[in-house]
Amino acid sequence: MNGKLVIVEALGTGHGLRLLETACRMEVPTVFITTSVDRYSRDVSREVLDSPPPSLRIYSGVDTRDAGAIADSLTRVGRIGGILAPVDRSLSATAQACAKLGLPFLDSDVVGRCADKAAFREACNEAGVAQVRAIAADTVGGALTAAEQLGYPVVVKPATGTASLGVRAASSSDEVTRAAELILSGAEGLSSRVLVEEYLVGPLVSAEVFRRDGQTLLLGLTDRILSAPPTFAELAWTFPLALPPDTSDQIRDVCVRVLDAVGFTQGPAHVELVLTASGPRVVEINPRMAGRGLSYLVSTLSGYDEYALTVAAAIGAPAPAAAAPTTGRYGAEHVVSGPVGTTVGEKDMEIVRNLPGVEFVRLAPGGRNVTPIGDGHYDLGEVLAWGATFAEAQMRARSAAQFLMGRLRPDHP
Repeated sequence: MNGKLVIVEALGTGHGLRLLETACRMEVPTVFITTSVDRYSRDVSREVLDSPPPSLRIYSGVDTRDAGAIADSLTRVGRIGGILAPVDRSLSATAQACAKLGLPFLDSDVVGRCADKAAFREACNEAGVAQVRAIAADTVGGALTAAEQLGYPVVVKPATGTASLGVRAASSSDEVTRAAELILSGAEGLSSRVLVEEYLVGPLVSAEVFRRDGQTLLLGLTDRILSAPPTFAELAWTFPLALPPDTSDQIRDVCVRVLDAVGFTQGPAHVELVLTASGPRVVEINPRMAGRGLSYLVSTLSGYDEYALTVAAAIGAPAPAAAAPTTGRYGAEHVVSGPVGTTVGEKDMEIVRNLPGVEFVRLAPGGRNVTPIGDGHYDLGEVLAWGATFAEAQMRARSAAQFLMGRLRPDHP
């Protein structure tokens, strides 16, 4: 390897440091750049920051949403062999910093086409792949006109943003107006243009994909359960999802064509699709590993260590050999939702940790920095559980999460 691996931030939902931990286990000289190490206080791999190995250097206190700050940090590293930015909030700034310094990374245009849903739809439609009728608007009136042209029901969403924030189904002009006003005002996040899309009917799945050297590897499929409309909050996901071979082949083909359309050529990608009556249609793509604990499930069950694949590709090392997929074991996560500012007692947490199959439980401290999911409830955290069957894993995660939701109480520091 020629130079150090730089990782800019990690997912903050309990499993993000597994990528950093893997780089250290592979004895790759690594620099970790973060706004604050404190954001990872509840990560399962926190020890890698508390007691860093000799191969790891940590740059804390860096504004990782600012391209200039990231560029300044990169110039301190010395010779760089590869760069990873697995978090949406730092991805664009990292791409800009790398472009400024002439360092290899995802092209800013590729990041932009993935982050801007309107640009993504345009790229897909131009390539004639997984086409979804969509119209962007800068005003409430424009959104209303778009909805009339597409026909109700429609989906109204911010052109930029993540975690289904601001995404709503609308069946009338009043509902379009309300959704568009919230997006344009930034009431639920950063203000954005409005994208009005046709309503895709069918089950939502995600494809966990890896690209390298012109090859596209489908690591596996994930079943995803959403909240009831009008919101589209993700409530649970289970891996691996077995579908008929012809359906899996269709999904892989669509993923290849969509990734080609946006220009994504190397690394992990998380592609979300709706299986409609006319075939798989792509909702969005993320040019990174999946969030929460899903990449951990993939790495444990698929036969492919997605973390090691990602590190190896970044530094130009040979890809690790695949193992046989795990049989007779499935993994599921279920969201714990409730009012903001609530939590559960340690006794209740311990009860859940001791349930059969449960490996990991995470709740945001005091219900802070959480995501709204509708009806006054927020995504407070999640439970990860294993099972001998798909249904058993799903059942264990769901029942544990539901117990915690029934035990939520106001947090009083």
